[in-house]
Order: sequence, then C-alpha cells, then structure tokens
Amino acid sequence: MIFQTKINSKWFTLIELMVVIALISIIVLGATRIDFNRSSNQQKLAIFTNEIASKIETVRNNALIWKGVGNNLETPESWDLIISDTSSWSLETRYNLWGSTIDSEEYSVTSDNFYSIWNLRCIQLDGISETIVWNLTLTIDWDDMSLSGCSSDNFKILEFTTSYRQWSQSVSINTLSWLVEVD
Repeated sequence: MIFQTKINSKWFTLIELMVVIALISIIVLGATRIDFNRSSNQQKLAIFTNEIASKIETVRNNALIWKGVGNNLETPESWDLIISDTSSWSLETRYNLWGSTIDSEEYSVTSDNFYSIWNLRCIQLDGISETIVWNLTLTIDWDDMSLSGCSSDNFKILEFTTSYRQWSQSVSINTLSWLVEVD
C-alpha cells in the first residue's frame, strides 16, 4: 500500500504560519527602535517656548486691561518684562507704580538645565539688528510698548531664541503691533 499526500493543499502548514509570525515580529521590533526621545525633545522645546510666549502675552494683556496686581490690586503704571541672556537665563516681570516696583514674578525652569534663552536681538523695521549681551527690558506703559537695552529708540522688534538641548525656536515681539510670534 502506497501512501499519497496531497501536493495542492489549500491550507497553510504550521511551519509557514510560524515563519510569517516570526517575520511580523521582527518588523514590529525593528519599528520600536525609532528614537522617540527625539520627538520628545522637540515637544519639550515647544512647551518651553510656548510658556515663555504665554508669559509675555499675559503681561501684555494685563497691561491692556489695566489689571491690578498685589494684595491691594493696585494698577501699575508700567509693566517691565526683563529677559536675561546669561548662563542662567531668566524672565522677570516687574509691576511699577510711582517709580517703584510693587510686585514682581520670576519664571524659570529648575527641573532641567538644558533649557535656555539666548541670542537677544533688537531689530529695526528695515532689518538692521544688534545683539544684546546681557539683558533687555520690554516696558509696557498703558498704550505704549518700548525696548530698553538697545542702542537707540529706532529698534521696534525684540527677537530671541529658546532652546532645549540641540533644538531651538525663535520668538519675536513687535512693539508697534504688540504681536508675539513663535517661529
């Protein structure tokens, strides 16, 4: 008696199924080796930059609606936003009334030292720019926004760079339109 097997089987054999499962698992394991930290670093930079822009916009909006500050909710006559480009960067808001500071806030990220603000620049409307070495003050007086720390009053745009590790973004503030832009 001779045993015959069917050559034209319509079903997959167990070996063929195991080979397909092994190939799929190799592809899936290879795809998980993608560097998700890279996008995470970009997201950290975006969050940091948006927090800085949000702080600036909050000060601008408070000045526009004459919002009071401090325990007595006194309305400042000017709001100073001081951006420092030192080894330990800072963003400080000072609320001034009658020539003295009535309240202040400082913003910094202490949990991670890879964040930085640098490349502070004053830019004229015709594109001429100068780099500021230490710090720059953006002053808002009721209906006027001005820059202190530039070499002349012709500078109307403040631009600086925020960075996290190797990633960076640019922030600009136009003192004529009061517009804060993140590139």
